[in-house]
Amino acid sequence: MAEQTMPDWWRYDDIALTYDRVASARFRAVARDMVALAVPKGRTLTVLDIGTGTGVTALEAQEAASADSWIVGLDRSIGMLTIARRDGMRMAVVGDAGRLPFAAGSFDVALANFVLNHLSPIEEAMAGIVRLLKAGG
Repeated sequence: MAEQTMPDWWRYDDIALTYDRVASARFRAVARDMVALAVPKGRTLTVLDIGTGTGVTALEAQEAASADSWIVGLDRSIGMLTIARRDGMRMAVVGDAGRLPFAAGSFDVALANFVLNHLSPIEEAMAGIVRLLKAGG
């Protein structure tokens, strides 16, 4: 009989607190650089952080954009999103980056910090991400 394995995102639910304590700090510098390049300071924007995890990148985007911006963190792991909400993420959505649950042209900016390796097939996922962006996004 074949061994059953749980999907990767279930493991993230189980390790969310440890991940936040140990790994999130490693991604913060990259998140700051990414946000500095993609999220103009003080502008009102709609931003989607795909595979937000504990919200490191989304929280940086919230800090950079204007207070009336919509910064959405999307992740399959409820455990990770719970931590992101605890840390101040205003909008957290449970969802799959391969089947993004938003209308075409919904976002000015899409961010993905250390998550593209989790997307398969990558071509379809990238096409879905591009579909979500407004013209010029």
